[in-house]
Amino acid sequence: MLVTDGVPSEPEFDPEGAAEAAASSAKSQGTVIIPVFISPYNDFNALSFMRRLSSDGKVFDVTDFDSLDSLQDSLIEQVSCS
Repeated sequence: MLVTDGVPSEPEFDPEGAAEAAASSAKSQGTVIIPVFISPYNDFNALSFMRRLSSDGKVFDVTDFDSLDSLQDSLIEQVSCS
């Protein structure tokens, strides 16, 4: 599970490319990436970026950290091995 409040800013040169390469490598080794994006703004570009990192193209999106409670059941279902 990747919980973030925005697009990457490190490394200084091409942070988004570095994140996509790392996600691609992790996914090729069987890691499932489930992004949880926390932002008070409807940032289409950031959400699109998170979808590219996601294993299934889905992104859980909330407006603040307190709203994470509203995702609890969905996240448990997503990560459970049932």
